[in-house]
Amino acid sequence: MQALLTGLIFAYISFLLAYFWRQWTTDCIRQLSVWLTVYDGIIALEFIRACILLRVWKTCSDPALLQVKIDFFWLAIFLGEIGWCVYGNTFIYTSGSQYCTGPNETSIDAFHLWVSTLIIICWGYCLMLYLICIFCFWMLFYCQLRERNKYT
Repeated sequence: MQALLTGLIFAYISFLLAYFWRQWTTDCIRQLSVWLTVYDGIIALEFIRACILLRVWKTCSDPALLQVKIDFFWLAIFLGEIGWCVYGNTFIYTSGSQYCTGPNETSIDAFHLWVSTLIIICWGYCLMLYLICIFCFWMLFYCQLRERNKYT
Protein backbone atom coordinates (compact mmCIF):
# COMPACT_ATOMS: atom_id res chain seq x y z
CA MET A 1 0.00 0.00 0.00
CA GLN A 2 2.83 2.39 0.88
CA ALA A 3 4.59 1.68 -2.40
CA LEU A 4 1.37 2.45 -4.28
CA LEU A 5 0.82 5.72 -2.42
CA THR A 6 4.40 6.93 -2.86
CA GLY A 7 4.24 5.90 -6.51
CA LEU A 8 1.12 8.01 -7.03
CA ILE A 9 2.67 11.01 -5.28
CA PHE A 10 5.81 10.59 -7.40
CA ALA A 11 3.72 10.46 -10.59
CA TYR A 12 1.71 13.56 -9.60
CA ILE A 13 4.80 15.63 -8.79
CA SER A 14 6.50 14.44 -11.98
CA PHE A 15 3.42 15.50 -13.95
CA LEU A 16 3.52 18.96 -12.34
CA LEU A 17 7.20 19.33 -13.14
CA ALA A 18 6.71 18.27 -16.75
CA TYR A 19 3.76 20.62 -17.14
CA PHE A 20 5.67 23.64 -15.83
CA TRP A 21 8.99 22.82 -17.53
CA ARG A 22 8.72 25.65 -20.08
CA GLN A 23 7.59 28.23 -17.54
CA TRP A 24 10.76 28.24 -15.44
CA THR A 25 11.45 31.83 -16.49
CA THR A 26 8.95 33.00 -13.87
CA ASP A 27 10.76 33.24 -10.53
CA CYS A 28 8.08 31.72 -8.33
CA ILE A 29 7.49 28.82 -10.73
CA ARG A 30 11.22 28.13 -10.91
CA GLN A 31 11.60 28.21 -7.12
CA LEU A 32 8.59 25.96 -6.52
CA SER A 33 9.66 23.60 -9.30
CA VAL A 34 13.18 23.22 -7.91
CA TRP A 35 11.74 22.50 -4.47
CA LEU A 36 9.34 19.95 -5.97
CA THR A 37 12.16 18.32 -7.97
CA VAL A 38 14.17 17.62 -4.84
CA TYR A 39 11.05 16.44 -3.00
CA ASP A 40 10.26 14.16 -5.95
CA GLY A 41 13.73 12.65 -5.52
CA ILE A 42 12.97 12.01 -1.84
CA ILE A 43 9.68 10.34 -2.79
CA ALA A 44 11.54 8.22 -5.35
CA LEU A 45 13.91 7.03 -2.60
CA GLU A 46 10.93 6.15 -0.41
CA PHE A 47 9.35 4.26 -3.30
CA ILE A 48 12.58 2.30 -3.87
CA ARG A 49 12.71 1.51 -0.13
CA ALA A 50 9.12 0.24 -0.18
CA CYS A 51 9.80 -1.96 -3.22
CA ILE A 52 12.94 -3.37 -1.60
CA LEU A 53 11.00 -4.16 1.57
CA LEU A 54 8.33 -5.95 -0.46
CA ARG A 55 11.04 -8.06 -2.06
CA VAL A 56 12.76 -8.70 1.27
CA TRP A 57 9.59 -9.94 2.95
CA LYS A 58 8.88 -12.31 0.07
CA THR A 59 12.32 -13.86 -0.29
CA CYS A 60 14.43 -13.62 2.89
CA SER A 61 14.51 -16.14 5.70
CA ASP A 62 14.81 -13.44 8.39
CA PRO A 63 13.11 -10.38 6.92
CA ALA A 64 12.60 -8.55 10.23
CA LEU A 65 16.33 -8.12 10.87
CA LEU A 66 16.95 -6.90 7.33
CA GLN A 67 14.03 -4.48 7.59
CA VAL A 68 15.56 -2.98 10.74
CA LYS A 69 18.80 -2.39 8.83
CA ILE A 70 16.96 -0.84 5.90
CA ASP A 71 14.88 1.34 8.22
CA PHE A 72 18.03 2.61 9.89
CA PHE A 73 19.14 4.07 6.55
CA TRP A 74 15.57 5.22 5.86
CA LEU A 75 15.87 7.44 8.93
CA ALA A 76 18.29 9.64 6.97
CA ILE A 77 15.75 9.96 4.16
CA PHE A 78 12.98 10.72 6.67
CA LEU A 79 15.01 13.43 8.39
CA GLY A 80 15.97 14.82 4.98
CA GLU A 81 12.30 15.00 4.03
CA ILE A 82 11.48 16.88 7.22
CA GLY A 83 14.41 19.21 6.67
CA TRP A 84 13.33 19.87 3.10
CA CYS A 85 9.80 20.70 4.29
CA VAL A 86 11.28 23.12 6.82
CA TYR A 87 13.23 24.72 3.98
CA GLY A 88 9.99 24.94 1.98
CA ASN A 89 8.48 26.91 4.85
CA THR A 90 11.18 29.54 4.44
CA PHE A 91 10.03 30.59 0.98
CA ILE A 92 6.42 29.47 0.48
CA TYR A 93 5.04 32.50 2.34
CA THR A 94 7.52 35.09 0.98
CA SER A 95 6.58 37.87 -1.40
CA GLY A 96 8.46 36.17 -4.27
CA SER A 97 6.33 33.09 -3.89
CA GLN A 98 3.18 35.14 -3.43
CA TYR A 99 3.53 36.15 -7.07
CA CYS A 100 2.06 32.75 -7.89
CA THR A 101 -1.05 33.55 -5.83
CA GLY A 102 -1.51 37.27 -6.39
CA PRO A 103 -3.33 39.18 -9.14
CA ASN A 104 -0.16 39.31 -11.32
CA GLU A 105 0.19 35.56 -11.87
CA THR A 106 1.02 34.41 -15.35
CA SER A 107 -1.73 31.81 -15.27
CA ILE A 108 -4.09 30.09 -12.89
CA ASP A 109 -1.84 27.04 -13.26
CA ALA A 110 0.87 28.78 -11.24
CA PHE A 111 -1.60 28.97 -8.38
CA HIS A 112 -2.14 25.20 -8.65
CA LEU A 113 1.61 24.66 -8.41
CA TRP A 114 1.74 26.86 -5.30
CA VAL A 115 -1.19 24.99 -3.70
CA SER A 116 0.40 21.61 -4.47
CA THR A 117 3.62 22.75 -2.84
CA LEU A 118 1.70 24.04 0.17
CA ILE A 119 -0.10 20.70 0.55
CA ILE A 120 3.21 18.86 0.55
CA ILE A 121 4.59 21.28 3.13
CA CYS A 122 1.51 20.62 5.28
CA TRP A 123 2.32 16.91 4.94
CA GLY A 124 5.73 17.86 6.30
CA TYR A 125 3.97 19.29 9.36
CA CYS A 126 2.37 15.88 9.88
CA LEU A 127 5.78 14.21 9.58
CA MET A 128 7.19 16.62 12.18
CA LEU A 129 4.32 15.76 14.53
CA TYR A 130 4.99 12.06 13.92
CA LEU A 131 8.67 12.56 14.79
CA ILE A 132 7.75 14.44 17.98
CA CYS A 133 5.39 11.61 19.00
CA ILE A 134 8.13 9.03 18.41
CA PHE A 135 10.54 11.10 20.49
CA CYS A 136 8.01 11.42 23.33
CA PHE A 137 7.31 7.68 23.22
CA TRP A 138 11.03 6.93 23.46
CA MET A 139 11.45 9.32 26.37
CA LEU A 140 8.54 7.74 28.26
CA PHE A 141 9.83 4.27 27.48
CA TYR A 142 13.31 5.22 28.66
CA CYS A 143 12.00 6.76 31.90
CA GLN A 144 9.87 3.70 32.64
CA LEU A 145 12.76 1.35 31.94
CA ARG A 146 15.13 3.40 34.09
CA GLU A 147 12.59 3.49 36.92
CA ARG A 148 12.08 -0.27 36.74
CA ASN A 149 15.84 -0.97 36.74
CA LYS A 150 16.31 1.31 39.70
CA TYR A 151 14.43 -1.04 42.02
CA THR A 152 15.90 -4.30 40.78
